[in-house]
Amino acid sequence: MVMPMLRETLPGVKFRVYGSNIPKNLLTLAEKNEDLVIEGWVPKVEAVYNTCRVFVVPMQIGAGIKGKVIGALAHGVPCVLSPIAAEGISLGHGVDAFIASKPQEWVAAISRLYQNPQVWADMSSQALIFSRKRYGFAKGVEQMREALQQAEIFTNTENGALVLR
Repeated sequence: MVMPMLRETLPGVKFRVYGSNIPKNLLTLAEKNEDLVIEGWVPKVEAVYNTCRVFVVPMQIGAGIKGKVIGALAHGVPCVLSPIAAEGISLGHGVDAFIASKPQEWVAAISRLYQNPQVWADMSSQALIFSRKRYGFAKGVEQMREALQQAEIFTNTENGALVLR
């Protein structure tokens, strides 16, 4: 398990769990461990991004959290993700985020971000660059322009503007 190893490496650090439908086994664990705090659903996830040091996503199945990962990156929060959580986002391991599978990989990545301010700062900066480049407004405009041109609604551009047919 990751938590016992993290307790040894990072004593006193609290692991906060957000979201709805928290599994019963996690609720039971939280009752027995001060360092595991169940926060539950929050109306504005931005408040979480603005106060957390590391965004951890140990997702093993499913989808849906990926928007939250991109949100964390856009707020400059370094992420430690399972391969499933990172799927389809094209993150560079150790550059844009850490991707972990084994318990010791999770502990090493989370500890590194907590204990090494330079690693945290570098990954935070890289997360911002990555999110703006891949998911920022300019990228959205570029994709919309391409879609409209492929649909042949507009002809090629003149001086950077789309021209209606």
